[in-house]
Amino acid sequence: MLSTPASNARWRCLLFGLAAAICAGTVLAPPSGGQKHETWVEVRSPNFIVVSNAGEKEARKTAIRFEQIRTLYRKSLAIASQHSGPATTILAVKDENSMKALLPDFFVKGHTRPAGLYAAGWYHSYMAVDLASPGSNPFAPIYHEYYHSVTLPYFPGLPLWLAEGLADFYGYTDITDREALMGRPSPELIAQLRINKMIPLDVLFKVDHSSPYYNEESKSNVFYAESWALTHYFLVGDNQAHRALLSNFLAAMDQGSSANEAAAKAFGDLKQLQSALERYIHGYNFYEVKTAAPEKIAESELHARILSDAETDAYRGGFEVVRGHRDLGEPLLKAAIELDPKVALAYEYMALSRLFAGDREQALDSISKAIAAEPHNALTRYLRAWLATSGRGMGKHDAQTEEDLRAAIAANPDFAPAYDLLGIYLASKGDNFTEALSVARNAVLLEPANSRFRLDVARVLVGMERYDEAQTLAKQALSQAIEPVDKSNAQSFLQTLQSLRESSAAAARQSAPPSPPAPQTTQTSGNDSATPDLTSATGTVTQLSCARNLEIELKTATVVLHLHDQPGVHVKFLMTSPPAGFDLCKSLKDKRVTVQFKPDDKKGKSNTIYTLRIYAPGEAELPDAPRKPAAPVLTPTPQEREHPTVTTEDEGTVKSVSCTGNEMKLVFLVHDVEFTLRARDFTRVSIEEDVPFETKKFDPCAQLSGHDAKITFVIVEGKAYDGDIQSIEVLK
Repeated sequence: MLSTPASNARWRCLLFGLAAAICAGTVLAPPSGGQKHETWVEVRSPNFIVVSNAGEKEARKTAIRFEQIRTLYRKSLAIASQHSGPATTILAVKDENSMKALLPDFFVKGHTRPAGLYAAGWYHSYMAVDLASPGSNPFAPIYHEYYHSVTLPYFPGLPLWLAEGLADFYGYTDITDREALMGRPSPELIAQLRINKMIPLDVLFKVDHSSPYYNEESKSNVFYAESWALTHYFLVGDNQAHRALLSNFLAAMDQGSSANEAAAKAFGDLKQLQSALERYIHGYNFYEVKTAAPEKIAESELHARILSDAETDAYRGGFEVVRGHRDLGEPLLKAAIELDPKVALAYEYMALSRLFAGDREQALDSISKAIAAEPHNALTRYLRAWLATSGRGMGKHDAQTEEDLRAAIAANPDFAPAYDLLGIYLASKGDNFTEALSVARNAVLLEPANSRFRLDVARVLVGMERYDEAQTLAKQALSQAIEPVDKSNAQSFLQTLQSLRESSAAAARQSAPPSPPAPQTTQTSGNDSATPDLTSATGTVTQLSCARNLEIELKTATVVLHLHDQPGVHVKFLMTSPPAGFDLCKSLKDKRVTVQFKPDDKKGKSNTIYTLRIYAPGEAELPDAPRKPAAPVLTPTPQEREHPTVTTEDEGTVKSVSCTGNEMKLVFLVHDVEFTLRARDFTRVSIEEDVPFETKKFDPCAQLSGHDAKITFVIVEGKAYDGDIQSIEVLK
């Protein structure tokens, strides 16, 4: 195993634990209906439901093998291994004729006949596999897609070439009774590279989900093949001689570099790397990784039974609905319901089909029937709550919705969507923000890469008037969003939040409240409001004194702050359910807290506390957003109205500086989000230095890049940059 930097722990599991994958983007075809049913069995394991016409013995073997694959793929994924994840249904058929009955569209002249296919949608996932398929590893495409399913929820920042390269690397995995072989060379992928012109690496590194190299078949074949070859070269090429290059690349990304910047730092001359890769491909001297086969699950963990015709139709109809063929799925589901009105699965998939058709009322009716037949299903309980609230936690406030969401969490404590929707639902009621925030945060903890969950936490924070935290979370959601709709939602939220903050600030100025009374150090619980012009920090209290007034030393991830209360300032202390006998001056040390404060001077050596939130042991805190390179600059729509001037101050890292005459532009990284800032004349900008520089006269154009700084700037809209710089304090 190659050692990696401590800061690179998030990526280490992807490099050195040998995970695996499933179906590389193959389109599924419909099963045929109306034929005479044969005997089908169901075998349930902890993480798979195998439905097969090949007999119980083969179904058991299939369940055991896929459990081994799952173990192999997840054992190095520390964060993924902490959660069970949803069960996957496998339609394991006995021969090609059975596969043809499932997928007739693939058995026409000129079409490739698949050994296995993968489909997923709305928290349901299916595989269809032909157990009689020839070849050494006929299920490599299935493994490819399965690899994505166990990594993407946790690692959204992976460049596309590396995500696909890893999926193919681990997709070519073979397990025998004694050993597992990973990274086996693919003759098909190698052939693609030998007969086609390779993509220049500087182009490969820029491919994203909108690129022709990803979407056009004539180009995507080479993209997949070259991504696999480069990943294989880094991981095991020349007896693992090049792993340090990939480790350095991921370390650079983990420190905030974009994918292109990280490649330049880690790989050096890309032409030399391209030549080395071509020699590697044409040399055909490929290593593979051998390890002990994962332990088989015990037979006692497998539960088998013969399915009725109604249950078989329900599974096959569900397969059709999930892969997008409602016209073929609904007749099977209706037949299942006619045969046995008590089959909950048929109603569940019928509800999903009606949802996809836009028929919300029929979907709600079907899902209620599914719950009546089987009340302890997390998915059906969640779907009914989602339908009842239009999927946004808004709408009617009734006991049924809240009961469904709590029942979903009880049925599956790792089901993140239920926490997310419950948080939004509670916040929309307006009477329990503390719990709303806690449960919404749990969704982010379970799936850190889900930008929608992170944006929903921001929505809850807005309800609590904690606008600074909401803005930070929304920017993180924007930076990690992949789908255009998610990017658009985050941008719209930030624009609305800006208007809300301006309205709140204007109202505060007009109200002109009297001076607050002397400070009180009392324990309270409830919702805390963000005070204008305050800075927030979260960390651990390392030193504490109450000799004269409250003084604390707070250690955050990046800095140690010295904070105190101030006569004339009312300090608000917040704690959920304070334990009996809690004494602030005795119990605060070593506690995790979030502090809202204002620096006493420009250097921030001493800071006045305004709000102190104390977290109970085990209380959920938001993790740092998974890093994603090159967060997009927010560009307002043409219809956006002009906003009044808003000034903000943030601490971060200056990534780059460029100067043209006296005009200076810089890229400022704050909480994993990049801001492009401008000074029309930097000689007029107030610049303070807390650290010595190489020359007596500080030249920001030459010396500012790479330093941490506190920058005050005016937010601008509708321009090619995000703000006008007012002052800079260089921290280190």
